[in-house]
Amino acid sequence: MRPGFHICTLTICSLLLFFNAVPVNGQDTNPQSSISFSAGYSMPYGTFAEKSFSRMAGFSSGGPVMDFRYQHFYGSKRIFGLYADASFTTHFFSERSYLASYEEVMNVEGAFQVKTGNYLFAVTRLGILVAFPEFSGTRIILDAGLGGAFCYHPKLSVYNTYWGQINTVSEDVSGQLMSAAGVTIEHSLNRYTAILVSWSAYGFTPSFYDEIGPYQLSFDLPVRYMNFNLGISRYF
Repeated sequence: MRPGFHICTLTICSLLLFFNAVPVNGQDTNPQSSISFSAGYSMPYGTFAEKSFSRMAGFSSGGPVMDFRYQHFYGSKRIFGLYADASFTTHFFSERSYLASYEEVMNVEGAFQVKTGNYLFAVTRLGILVAFPEFSGTRIILDAGLGGAFCYHPKLSVYNTYWGQINTVSEDVSGQLMSAAGVTIEHSLNRYTAILVSWSAYGFTPSFYDEIGPYQLSFDLPVRYMNFNLGISRYF
């Protein structure tokens, strides 16, 4: 089966669990653990968002993101805790900006054509949580963590109708250590269900190998992006 089918199935099952899960502990205590699903938009920044020829420019336009998280708090006040999560992010490569940069820099005959795919990032991390005391059913939770990022760089091809093939970068996958921090605002719908809005910032520098280029060298790409998500949590 295709990966897209598995992702959709996992998403549907997660949402059903959020709304229909039955608490396993009937005691009148605050639930300590939760699982959550959220989705939103991932926005690049720094050199990863640069859209003109400069050192380490990424030409990223951002894209959709999905995030799954498990978290557990300690103590009756639920102030400190730990979490583990996984996120899947797609960033669109700005072909239009890349094409415009070639047309500006290279004053040659013929028309340029750019073909490429999208950046893909799969990130897993572990970290700590610090929550402010709840007020009016709302909690603010800070998080910071470390983890691993699996990064996909798409194949990139630049063709000129007069000169032929100008540039080609091969596709590659790189694993890299990463760090991230963020803030989540949760608002309780009932004792076991809450809606959330979150912001998080990610940073890592994967190294890709260009086996097609004339020098066959590795190049580092500083990846920096921020995720803005909406979602739902289920406590138990």
